[in-house]
Amino acid sequence: MTLSTGALNTAVMLWKRLTEDQPAVAAALAMQVRALPEDWSQRVLGVARPHAALELPTSGDVPMEIEAYDAADWENCPA
Repeated sequence: MTLSTGALNTAVMLWKRLTEDQPAVAAALAMQVRALPEDWSQRVLGVARPHAALELPTSGDVPMEIEAYDAADWENCPA
């Protein structure tokens, strides 16, 4: 099985940023993921196996915004 390294790398980077910048949101997300039923990928994404979802195309040509909001300097924030 070949997994999409792009999707996996992005997930690792997003999780790292989320835990650093919004730890409460990261905790809430982890609890929600833990509570998903075994067939969540079929119900939510329409694929039989969760790993198959890694090959699904993005929903457009708009890149995901992952830069965190800089509360200390809101005028110099890449988000």
